[in-house]
Amino acid sequence: MGKILEALARDDLCVIPSDEKPSPAYKKACECSSYYIEQLNKRLSSEDKEIFDKVVNALINENDISTDESFIRGFRLGVRLIMEVMEGEKISILGVKDAK
Repeated sequence: MGKILEALARDDLCVIPSDEKPSPAYKKACECSSYYIEQLNKRLSSEDKEIFDKVVNALINENDISTDESFIRGFRLGVRLIMEVMEGEKISILGVKDAK
């Protein structure tokens, strides 16, 4: 069995990369947003800060949902691609090619 399938079967598959470093473009985007959030927070009243925090949290939630949905669509596309490649090939569960 493949290493990924074995890890998945044992529930050892880490889907959140913990050892990967963010790309330079991602780092730059984070620095930019942090800078502007800090600048805006200096100017806002406490009431406006609460509203701003709610907006930021809503946008984060929206982005998380979008990211999840994009992953699912991509995974489904990958499965469909594999199914198309395998179409016409009858493979048994043991990996032995069946007669057509």
